[in-house]
Amino acid sequence: MKLYGGLDLHSTNVVIQLINEKDEVMYRKKLGCDLDRILAGLEPFKETIEGLAVESTFNWYWLVDGLMDVGYPVQLVNTAAVKQYEGLKYTDDDSDAFWLAHLMRLGILPTGYIYPKATRGVRDLLWALEHRNSLCRYWRDSQVENSRQRTRISLFSSYFDLLFLGLSINMPIDIDVSILNRFFAETKS
Repeated sequence: MKLYGGLDLHSTNVVIQLINEKDEVMYRKKLGCDLDRILAGLEPFKETIEGLAVESTFNWYWLVDGLMDVGYPVQLVNTAAVKQYEGLKYTDDDSDAFWLAHLMRLGILPTGYIYPKATRGVRDLLWALEHRNSLCRYWRDSQVENSRQRTRISLFSSYFDLLFLGLSINMPIDIDVSILNRFFAETKS
């Protein structure tokens, strides 16, 4: 009998559901975020598990790495692409875990790439820098727009404000570049 698992991961707990080929729930458990307890719960089913679908939340590294280290086939779910049942008024962790396992069983689970451990730090750093820079651009644009509305300044003054604000925004970006250069220099040696 083949089993498919859905793991609905949260910051303090994970809901696990294993279903068979007929969508019957064979195992359901809500556990704390403790890898040893999760592995112990899955152990009786290890030989029949075809795959485990883990929700891609901010804290998935420890769980995916732990499951893969002991040989479980794991897929990271692209949560933005998962559509829950149309028309449902209420879902909970159990139904979410079941739905992930169901999509995996059908072979239509939208997945994300599991970055190798060695490159995750660079990926996360670049994501954080881009996120911060987009916030800076938003702040800069809102400041210029607010300035225009408050004082009804001329186009020339708006251009001057944009240049001035751009300098203050670019300074932290230069600092970020120097951090990245130092990081890459240290990783090469």
